[in-house]
Amino acid sequence: REIDLALVVVDNRGGAIFSFLPQAEMPEHFEALFGTPQSVDVAALAVLHGVGVIEVTSPEAIAPAVRAAATAGGLHVVVVRTDRATNVDRHRDAFAAVSRAWRH
Repeated sequence: REIDLALVVVDNRGGAIFSFLPQAEMPEHFEALFGTPQSVDVAALAVLHGVGVIEVTSPEAIAPAVRAAATAGGLHVVVVRTDRATNVDRHRDAFAAVSRAWRH
């Protein structure tokens, strides 16, 4: 593994991409059919393979963590834990902001 690489893993426990689709509005079936929750601890898995790990708990910490991983050299994983519902809200806010910017 003689490589300098910093990977960013967004850990939302799986299925977040489906949260953007209409079926997310059907909670009685959504989790079982589309949520695909998984319990793999990405950080623990990386450590098991001898990969450096930096876990972040806030959006503001992502850039410094990536810089730290890149500066350290070698292979590192930056794990960003997110909540699926919050993730959808943030994306929708970003899309709306871009749309407003294009109209001006």
